[in-house]
Amino acid sequence: MAFEPDYWKNGESGGTPITAAELNRIEEAGAAKAAQGPKGDPGADGQDGADGHSPEITWDGTTIIVDGVDGPDLQGPQGPKGDAGADGEDGAQGPKGDPGADGQDGADGFPTESQWNDLVARVDALEAAAEA
Repeated sequence: MAFEPDYWKNGESGGTPITAAELNRIEEAGAAKAAQGPKGDPGADGQDGADGHSPEITWDGTTIIVDGVDGPDLQGPQGPKGDAGADGEDGAQGPKGDPGADGQDGADGFPTESQWNDLVARVDALEAAAEA
């Protein structure tokens, strides 16, 4: 017999009589629960389930079996080469390189007569423009 709880209310007007029959009913429910005994040990694990993959794949009317059996080759010939893509953005600045070897000694460091005359002419032109 399944235990069915009563809903108790305080006081005589609540209809809560404490009788031997009610107390016995409660005791019997506790005894029935105790007679069930302790919870048993867990059972053995069940066998493994399916591996979760679809056993067949169908594409454009061709079916491939996916359980280790080779299917037809669905890859066609390679298509023509596409247009070149746009250039990518410049990369980040790299680290500074090691200093290079010293260069050869230069000439005596003085300008040629022609270079000197050109320099003097430019300085004269600038001074003349500033005085005007």
